[in-house]
Amino acid sequence: MQKLRFSIITICFNAEMTVRDTMESVINQEFDGYEYIIVDGKSSDRTNDIIKEYIPRFEKKGITVKYISEKDKGISDAFNKGIRMSSGEIIALINSGDALLDGALSRLDKEFKDHDDIIYGNTICNDPEHYIKYMRTIPDHLDLNRMKYDGMIFTHQSSFVRSSVYEKYGLYDTSFKYVMDTDLFLKFYQNGIAFRYVNFVFVSMLAGGVSSRPSIDLLKENIRLSKKYGGYPESVMWMRWIAAKPKQWIVSALKRHPSIWYMLIGKKRCL
Repeated sequence: MQKLRFSIITICFNAEMTVRDTMESVINQEFDGYEYIIVDGKSSDRTNDIIKEYIPRFEKKGITVKYISEKDKGISDAFNKGIRMSSGEIIALINSGDALLDGALSRLDKEFKDHDDIIYGNTICNDPEHYIKYMRTIPDHLDLNRMKYDGMIFTHQSSFVRSSVYEKYGLYDTSFKYVMDTDLFLKFYQNGIAFRYVNFVFVSMLAGGVSSRPSIDLLKENIRLSKKYGGYPESVMWMRWIAAKPKQWIVSALKRHPSIWYMLIGKKRCL
């Protein structure tokens, strides 16, 4: 059976502390049917020096690397640049600071069937600030329609999308700065795209991204998203935002005590 061809996309900006680990995770895949695309937002630190250091290693392995470093209009714009540069059948977005775990591409190559548009799996959340790692679990009997109420139930890093889906339904909306992934995956879902869950840990990601903090700007985008897809009324969105403030403080406090945190989240999520 012919192998699938993957396009692995990493976006980064001033990521000298994280981009090396991400590139190591990609180059160490025991699978060679992929290209690697790096979209840098015109970093001013050593990010580009590190990227250039790795390019010959990828080429020696026979992996095509496509690389640009230029200013962009934010995360969505950087994602879109990478997707437009891609030539693979399956596209993955592994941001700087995230990692593609061992065996991920080989497992995906075996799992993808003709009727699959998107495969999503499990994610390890890495929180180096608090010295903890834990599993982001997928709810049993997951209803993807819940995304219009609860946002991304899985992570975009653990989601692998056929390029034909982007070609047919479009790319990330650059007017969203926080919930661009929820917007796009809801659009895919409401257009009948076939999602399938695979019980495998494909990636690890850094905890604490831009969409994890309950800011006013995030609230405004969630209200806009809710109106667009028929989620909660605006009044409910405001109440949920207010309720999230103390919850965020409690979670942050608990994470400062790893033994208590691990006890509360349960053995299934502990690493």
